[in-house]
Amino acid sequence: WSAVVGVFGKTGGETGAAAFAGVSTSDAASIADRIHSEHGFSSAVYPEASRYAKQLRYDGYKIVLVTSQPEWLVAPLARSMGASRVIGSRLEVDDAAGTFTGGTLADADDGQSDALGRRVRAFAAEAGVDLAKSIAYGAGERDLPLMRVCGKAYAVSPDAAVAVAASENGWQTLGWAEDAGRKAARAGQLAAEAAAMDAARAEGILQPAYATV
Repeated sequence: WSAVVGVFGKTGGETGAAAFAGVSTSDAASIADRIHSEHGFSSAVYPEASRYAKQLRYDGYKIVLVTSQPEWLVAPLARSMGASRVIGSRLEVDDAAGTFTGGTLADADDGQSDALGRRVRAFAAEAGVDLAKSIAYGAGERDLPLMRVCGKAYAVSPDAAVAVAASENGWQTLGWAEDAGRKAARAGQLAAEAAAMDAARAEGILQPAYATV
């Protein structure tokens, strides 16, 4: 939430929906675009996630981004990934003032653990989506309702709860975080080697090699 607080200049430590209290709903889209561009949200997406999304679109799938964040806030990220829809939280609005109250609109029976699953099923019914032919990708325990409601699921660098569920349900595990970590470490190693070579050349320690043919 540091990106949100940074854009609004708030210092009270507000997080979640409270960070948007008093913000005009008409400014929501421009605020989301600003946060997305200034803080590079796209760079936080694992490269493999982008590659999978591109392949799925090529195969004829529609990409839907499911998140606990406000739908309008994640919309720019969804567009960058080629997602056609976002299913996220909905913020409470003061209609008279045209501003967010700082609260969240909850489902009537949000106390149950299957709230996310219900929202996904409602979306599927509305959009005519066959969930039995849908694929879910999840990493944390909060993703389990989504993963269980779809016909196929992948555990992405899972936490303990999702790892157990993956074992019980036969879900394949993808190591996107690990892949990204290895690539970053390799890139750092190559950069360090290149810097060492440049320094050696500058100091005259490393001489160019010549060959005659």
